[in-house]
Amino acid sequence: MFAIRSFLVRSILFVDVHMNFRMRHSVVMLSLLLASLLPAIVVAQESVRAISSAQLTLQSCVVMLIDDIDVPARETGVLVELNVREGQAVNQNDLLGKIDDQIVQRKRDEVAAKLKAAEQKASSTVEIDYAIAAFQVAEKEFEINRELRRKNNVSLIEYEKTLLAKTQAHLSIEKTRNDLAIEGLVAEAQRVELDAVQDSIARHQIGAPLDGNVMELCKQAGEWVQTGDKVLRIVRMNRLRVQGFVEAAQFDPHEINGRQVLVQARLAHDRVESFRGHVSYVDLEKRGGSQSSMGSRYLIWAEVDNRSENGDWLLRPGADVDLTIDLVSPAVASTPTASQPR
Repeated sequence: MFAIRSFLVRSILFVDVHMNFRMRHSVVMLSLLLASLLPAIVVAQESVRAISSAQLTLQSCVVMLIDDIDVPARETGVLVELNVREGQAVNQNDLLGKIDDQIVQRKRDEVAAKLKAAEQKASSTVEIDYAIAAFQVAEKEFEINRELRRKNNVSLIEYEKTLLAKTQAHLSIEKTRNDLAIEGLVAEAQRVELDAVQDSIARHQIGAPLDGNVMELCKQAGEWVQTGDKVLRIVRMNRLRVQGFVEAAQFDPHEINGRQVLVQARLAHDRVESFRGHVSYVDLEKRGGSQSSMGSRYLIWAEVDNRSENGDWLLRPGADVDLTIDLVSPAVASTPTASQPR
């Protein structure tokens, strides 16, 4: 304001020296009018400064993927099925392909049959019922012989034989119970083995690890694959990352992190589309410095929600966009993603 007033005073003095009366009168009146409008101009300037201080716009930011996953083969064998094409949208846990699993399928049937037999033995009560019945008969025979022995009507040998038979019958009950317990453990072992075979069958299947799009097919049906070979690549498109740099001299990290953002992308035919999100990460390390012509900066990431139109995603990785940060919005607590530094 002081600079503008000084300019007006200098202008009046200049006019007074070099112009005629009529021109001096016109210029003086114009100067007085400008002076009367000066407070309004200053207020307007202050208003513009307030708006700019509430937002920070970063130009030429880059759109990047958050989730970019190479899907591997988890078993060795022939890739008998691959039921997707490049660009196709998939949902998490969709079956995308399969490695030949005939051997493990037969193994599963074998183990399942053994498990059924073991469970049948472990749950059967026939043997224990027989052992109990045999003990009851041996016990009655022993009681009869003991009474006869008291009256001296049976020999000692015959008496001891019935005692032995009773003891054997009692031990037979315990042995049968022990055998049933062992059969139960055998059945449990068969269940564990069956679970392992089922896991092996699952490893022969190639599933989608997330909701996304198939970016690349690295193998074809009929090819031999080794464990760990890259079969296809899937990327998440419904949520993307925008990377930019903030001048460290202008803002501290806590003023940026978690703030809501508006991303503007330029599409074909001069069309501009907007996408909303929030700052999810502020780098812990400054970049540049005294040796850099751009000064010290730090990297930020903003995660934004993408959307599709006519089956195609509007925001694409690699696009050059403008990122506007709302500096007065409530900060959102950031959640680390799979590829975010921890």
